[in-house]
Amino acid sequence: MRTIWLNDIHLEFLGEPEIGRFLGELDDCHAEAALIAGDIAQAGSVVGFLRQTQDRLGIPIYFVLGNHDYYYGSIAGVRSEIGNLTHVCSHLHWLSDCGVVSLTPKTSLVGHDGWGDGRLGDYENSPVKLNDFSLIAELSGIGRQQLLHRLMRLGDEASWNAKHSQSASRLKPT
Repeated sequence: MRTIWLNDIHLEFLGEPEIGRFLGELDDCHAEAALIAGDIAQAGSVVGFLRQTQDRLGIPIYFVLGNHDYYYGSIAGVRSEIGNLTHVCSHLHWLSDCGVVSLTPKTSLVGHDGWGDGRLGDYENSPVKLNDFSLIAELSGIGRQQLLHRLMRLGDEASWNAKHSQSASRLKPT
């Protein structure tokens, strides 16, 4: 299967002419599927970019979201919009929602949006403050301990998804 793999494409920094050229270059690859590994755009534009990409390429697009895809929005809001989109756009497959995908008889694809959960390192004494903590609604305007608990919940969700996907992939017929 001929695939194209895109990572951290941040389409919010491109104008319509550049996006058109970018999608044209992807179309010229004559791929059978596309894999997008997050940071596609930002909350207000990620749905439109995914729809535009599907309409232009006309191939299955398997994707996860990155932290930037939630910027200037909320996790719950973006997830709801993406869920609605993938239920009406047959070529868009949000891996966090659709589970294990069989690509070939011997190859499956799994993915999840994933989050750094603050468990490793020295969270308490770290001076690092990611933009996530001010640009994503659920992570902004809260104290460090509440933020840590929210990050840990997101990490637990990603971990559960990975374990569940791994178990499900073992059950798939070969």
